[in-house]
Amino acid sequence: MPYRPLDSTRNEVRVITLLTEKDDPKLGQPVKGLNKIWSLDPFQEAGNCDIDRLWSQPKGRRGHKIQQRLKQTCQTEKSPSSQDLNEDVLPWRYTWGDFVALSYSWGNPKIKKEIIVNDKPLMVTENLDAALRQLRKHRRIQQGFKLWIDAICIQQDANAERKEQVQKMKIIYEGAWQVVVWLGAESNDSDLAMIAIKYLSQLDPKILPNGFYTNTGAWQLEFLPFFRIGKAAGWYSPFHSAVYRALFHLLSRSYWHRCWILQEISCGTPLTPILCGDRVLLWKDFHHACLFMKADEARSGWRMLRFQQRSHWHDARVLSFDLTANRLPPRTSTSYSSEKLWDLIINMMRMQDVQNQATHHTQSPEDAMATFSVLRAAEVTYDRDKVYGSLALAGISKPAVVIPDYQKSTAEVYIEFSKAMYLSGNLDGLRLVVSEIGQVDLPSQHFHAMTEELKRMLAFLPTRPMPGKQTCSQKLPSWVMCWTCCQPLTTPLIGAYNACGMMTAQPSFSVSNGIEFMTTPAVLFDSVNALTAFHRYESNPDYPHPGSHVSSFYATPEERRTAFWRTLVADSTQDGHRAPDTWSTHLLDRRFWRGRMMQALTNHLSLSDFFARNESFPLFGNATLAEFIYEQPATVKRGVQYALSSHVLSFLLRDLTPEQLAAVSRAMNVLAWRRMVNTKMGYIGIVPAATTRGDRIAVVPGCRTPLVLRLEGSVFRVIGECYVHGIMQGEVEEMVERGDCRLEDIRLR
Repeated sequence: MPYRPLDSTRNEVRVITLLTEKDDPKLGQPVKGLNKIWSLDPFQEAGNCDIDRLWSQPKGRRGHKIQQRLKQTCQTEKSPSSQDLNEDVLPWRYTWGDFVALSYSWGNPKIKKEIIVNDKPLMVTENLDAALRQLRKHRRIQQGFKLWIDAICIQQDANAERKEQVQKMKIIYEGAWQVVVWLGAESNDSDLAMIAIKYLSQLDPKILPNGFYTNTGAWQLEFLPFFRIGKAAGWYSPFHSAVYRALFHLLSRSYWHRCWILQEISCGTPLTPILCGDRVLLWKDFHHACLFMKADEARSGWRMLRFQQRSHWHDARVLSFDLTANRLPPRTSTSYSSEKLWDLIINMMRMQDVQNQATHHTQSPEDAMATFSVLRAAEVTYDRDKVYGSLALAGISKPAVVIPDYQKSTAEVYIEFSKAMYLSGNLDGLRLVVSEIGQVDLPSQHFHAMTEELKRMLAFLPTRPMPGKQTCSQKLPSWVMCWTCCQPLTTPLIGAYNACGMMTAQPSFSVSNGIEFMTTPAVLFDSVNALTAFHRYESNPDYPHPGSHVSSFYATPEERRTAFWRTLVADSTQDGHRAPDTWSTHLLDRRFWRGRMMQALTNHLSLSDFFARNESFPLFGNATLAEFIYEQPATVKRGVQYALSSHVLSFLLRDLTPEQLAAVSRAMNVLAWRRMVNTKMGYIGIVPAATTRGDRIAVVPGCRTPLVLRLEGSVFRVIGECYVHGIMQGEVEEMVERGDCRLEDIRLR
């Protein structure tokens, strides 16, 4: 299809007008539309946008049959509340009318469908063709609202236009009357899932569990992998397995993992319509439903993952709620966790809130890190789009002045973006380094569910090696933010940290022998002394490494207890808030250090696995981890310690309180693929698995967590971010002011 060039001086865009049955009662195949160029100037906001921007269900939708099915599937039904739509009002804001911007996944690029635009054929993906067919049924489109769709409205083979339009993406989506989300055609009972989402969106998480479940208190049979009978709280769900299975498939659709949707959704509102087949919900409905699922993670989450594959009911991975699924290397597991389902949507809603406030508030480093954490797990066709797709997002749009250029190599784009962020004074990007992880020799897949006695008896079974993270394929300097490397196995240390205090930095950059160097001031505060193993089955027999004897920095037993449990969770919740004091009771509970959780898959990353490999680790001075947990002197024999611990323990995941689950799950994910250390000055902390004895703990102005650095000749290599209890809130800045330590320029490569 021929394209007429856009005039950038007039802020022009192309939009397509879909032909509907109103235009042609005999409308047939294929989809037809008119593509014209209009200017986004002048712009005038409509009156009551909150009412006018609501989007109704299409006429003639299938509803009665599905509503009846949900009524059969749910023991209790709550009808969706009606919306007072005023669709006779045309809130045009431009002289030529108005438009909506489509947010969708391209789908399989090899499966194409033909549409007709301006009487010329144009090939589009099957998913886009399905979206166009659905959209022309909606009243707003029939009223004359035009569409902006990247695959049609941007000349894809014109690099200059593509570059310009990518820069304008935020302007286009913010300038749209509404962002419309297309999840895809109806499949895997998505109609049922959409109605269930609406139902859950109207429930208050405070009613859990008794307001949603029926507590049977019945005898139950467990087999993971051995039979176990016991009486436990039997929370009987009003949803049958079909609902949970449908919800899983809806929340795991490829749309949610697209990089570009982060920018598109952030420009939307809580009233953004989400279309799936011929069903429509609002973005706020999805958000509220996900908050309910998050509050009920140990029950609804477990059921959702359990019922996803009926044919594999015997597999422990299906019957277990995977607390650490995102901590596995790529291609070693197909498990899904909350991070890939409801948590992802909750994080997107936070980004939307931040984006809507960004015009009124100063963008903060926390905004950038929250964006990075979601962005690095997103999927793209071209690696550079992880940078270009983030340029309009809060926390990045102002400091990172980068012009999209698809002629540059991926490495050049990453270096340019990193420099722009660091020169703004935000050096948090140094925390995103993904360093190497050593090999782990895993036992059989059911080995994790056995008691300690059975594990020792079956230790002769063959193991299967699991390689760690490989070096960066882009051959970049360690200070550069790389998006090509696979998502790190570690959970990000997102918390209310401020290790650098008010110290600021203005780094400089140089090139020597083709290598890019970065020079920045830093406080080389401490060095690593003793380290634990990063995994129970780490291949390297040198870990845990005892180091040399050092006195603890923490003077009293209470200070040591606080330092220990707060270090376990990096003193933060999964949402980035400071860990509540009540978590101490759960994290020091001996059950979690010697027992196992039935119905929970921990991938050998549980607290009991950590303890089994590292019980001799010198945590505080001469006190080992085992002595600290059980508060027994070093003279107590191991057998007595085990007896005191009541180690033959199993407890059901769903019997945990939400707070217990949150605390233990957070500790497992923070410890996963990291080492606990003590330093030469007596601090304890959590560091990357690649850390070795002698590596330096540095505080860099502009970076809100300490970093582990390794001296290689006269330059340092960044190993990664770390948590060191006692220097996370600007304490090092106070030491610099007192003269106890000093800032010095260091060179990174």
